[in-house]
This record gives sequence, C-alpha cells and structure tokens, in this order.
Amino acid sequence: MPEFFEVKRIKDYLIDTDILTIPIIFVSFKNHGERILKQSNTDFFREVLINNCIQSIQTKAKYTLFCLNHGSILLHYRFTGIPHVEGHAYGNRLKSIYSLPIINLNPNHIRFSIYFSNGNILNYYDTRCLSHMHIHNSYQSFCDYSHLNKLADDLLHYIMPDFNDFISTHNHLKCDLKTFLLDQTKPPSGIGNYLANEICAHSNLNPWIKISDMNESQYTKLKSGFNSVIDACECNPSYDWFRVFNQE
Repeated sequence: MPEFFEVKRIKDYLIDTDILTIPIIFVSFKNHGERILKQSNTDFFREVLINNCIQSIQTKAKYTLFCLNHGSILLHYRFTGIPHVEGHAYGNRLKSIYSLPIINLNPNHIRFSIYFSNGNILNYYDTRCLSHMHIHNSYQSFCDYSHLNKLADDLLHYIMPDFNDFISTHNHLKCDLKTFLLDQTKPPSGIGNYLANEICAHSNLNPWIKISDMNESQYTKLKSGFNSVIDACECNPSYDWFRVFNQE
C-alpha cells in the first residue's frame, strides 16, 4: 500500500487542492525527512523547488511524477507515505488499509513541507520514512528516469492479449501466478499484494499455479477476474469487495 488505484486517487486529490501553477516559496525538512531523498540532498531539493511551480501531476504504476516549470520530482510512496494539503480533506477518495496514514495525521510523521504563495502547505507524511523521492532540475517525464526503463505498462494502459499471444510471450517463465502479477517489469505494473490476491480470488485461480502451465480456460478466468477487480477499484474507494485480503 498504496497500489495503483490509491496512487491515482492521491493524484486526483492533489490536483483539486489548488497547488498547480502556484509558485513555491519555501521548503522545510523535518523528522529525518532527508532519508527519503535518493541521489540528492535537501539543499538541492530547495534549490530546484523554490520559485518553481508544479505544472502537472502524472502517475505510472506506483510512481507519481510532479512536473515542474523546470525539472520534476519522482515519488514512490512505498508502504507508508502520503501527501496531504492542509485544510483539504481526503473525503471519500481514500480509505485506509493498515499503515496508510490518512486519518489522525501525526505531525511527528511529517518528513517535509512545501509552502505555496497562495497559502497552501503540502505536508508529506511517512510513518516509517520508507518512501523514495528523486528530484532533477531538467527531467520532465517518466522515461527520463533510467531506473524506470524496465517498468511495464500499468493497469490502465495494458490490454490483456489473447491466450496464444500470452503463452508465446511468457511460456518460458517458471514463476507462479502471484509472483507474475507482482513483477513490475511484466505488464501490467502497479499491482501489489492486495491487488494480486484479489485478482487470483476473483479469477478462482490458485495463486501458486505456474504461468507456463496455464491452459486457455484458466487464462479466460484470469482475464475475467482481472476486469472484475479493475471495475471494483475504479468504482469504489473502499474495500468491501475484497474476497481474501484483510479478511478473517
């Protein structure tokens, strides 16, 4: 957590909070927030952001890209991170599973804050400081970040092929179905533990079946379960449609 659909909902929430195209006037790090910075430091982060603006927010798989006037921020929330703009509730957009901190926000978990000229303050919460954040003063797209080159198309940009094409592409794999679904280099990406569990459950398939052993009937069930889970995620921010994950 969060997985693809939570990441997308967080993006939609942020877009609605009036932080786009607003000049950034100050940045502060606190509570060891510098730990989430990868390949840069807090001085560089401030240098890139101050007097800059967020022009757009994009998502791919579990990654979020904040495109600036100059440069960008690439953020992976990992298991425990989430941005929150003061005075703007998440409302019905997000529900919590386990460690995603969307209620009872603890100021001790704020890792950095971004201050905008219109008075908005974006606080980044991370209960365990596990997030990964990259910043660059010229990159403007996901493909600019070389470590994402192997990231496959995500859930909303992937159309499951017919059985013969699927088998011809993946029949060399020795992994099981759940491991295949969790592999971010195999389409679709953006799937974590709960989505993998539910796709298997809604497909009525054993998660430990070998990909190379799947027959056409099983693959048809997988496509049906895959579509059922996507529909449930798109229509419902809560998780009352779960069959196995977080169930007794």
